Amino acid sequence: MEPWRGSTIAVLQTNFYQYTNFPSNRNAFKPKADEFKFAALYMLSSISFVEKREMQASQRITLNTLNAIHLVKKQDILYCKCNNSSTTFYLTNHKPIVISQSISEIEKQLGTDSFFRSHQSYLVNINHIKEINKADNYSILLSDNSQIPTATRKRKEILQILLDK
Repeated sequence: MEPWRGSTIAVLQTNFYQYTNFPSNRNAFKPKADEFKFAALYMLSSISFVEKREMQASQRITLNTLNAIHLVKKQDILYCKCNNSSTTFYLTNHKPIVISQSISEIEKQLGTDSFFRSHQSYLVNINHIKEINKADNYSILLSDNSQIPTATRKRKEILQILLDK
């Protein structure tokens, strides 16, 4: 009997499939408990692998430029600056990357857990904030010594975010 016909059950193992045949007309052959336990553990480990891949993918963003497609870790983004219809990404260890997307679209992709819209034209990674200069209209100083302006109506919000962190 071919392994893919009848009432064949495929039991997953580490590197190959082992076919265990249970003919429908005989009840003499019972499944081995160890084979099913192993198959269940294998499936659980592959599910956690898929979840890890999804988590890694959610920690990166794809930046499509004219010449290339860049895969950038969100933690490597210092800030984004809007220039009319394009947005420039300033990264920790890379040249700035310019894409043709609005900053509001970028804000939706990055989320609000690590990024803060400090100004109409700026989106800042909260994890790279070094200090807030009260004397200079609450401008934000980043880890690379870039100064980012803060809108007047956003001052309380940025202070609240930093105090909660």
